[in-house]
Amino acid sequence: MAGNPEEGDGVKGMNYKEDMKKKRQNQTGVTIVELMVTLAVMVLLLAVGIPMFSSITANNRAAAQANSLITAMNLARSEAVKRATPVTIRSKSSSSMADTGTGTSANWANGWIVFTDANSDGAINNASDVIRIWGAPDGTPTITTTVAFIRFTEGGSRDTAGSATFTLKQANCTGQLGRIVTVNTVGQISVQKTSCP
Repeated sequence: MAGNPEEGDGVKGMNYKEDMKKKRQNQTGVTIVELMVTLAVMVLLLAVGIPMFSSITANNRAAAQANSLITAMNLARSEAVKRATPVTIRSKSSSSMADTGTGTSANWANGWIVFTDANSDGAINNASDVIRIWGAPDGTPTITTTVAFIRFTEGGSRDTAGSATFTLKQANCTGQLGRIVTVNTVGQISVQKTSCP
């Protein structure tokens, strides 16, 4: 007899109903309760993980900015020795990479320029004097210092007595995420962590 196996009283119809009943009992899936528990665990993990991730990101950004400044200072010092002429690193007057104007204040947030300074006047006299330009650091860091420039002599030391200190802090800085970069009289550059307010 052709047709739907549910029709009729035959053996085929009974087997089909029993098979369907067994299939419904053996079906697997996710209940709404299991789904809600899984979502709650994911939200909890994200709530704990995101602040940790932002802290790691802020620490990496602070280290990268300090390293960028140290790289520029090391370049200026090594070029002074290599070229046997004074080389200066100075704050920029604006954040534009095309701008080679030197800042007249201790505002290093616009970036910095490394250039040869043969007459030790702290100014770029020729475009060919420029060795390298650094743009403004990423983010919104605060760079606190009392110097507008650092000049290295042919021997690699600073041409001024005493140490120059740069304090770099990120916006919303917390914990030990600040950096202090120090250049002493002999030209040695060091960095250390500092606490944020």
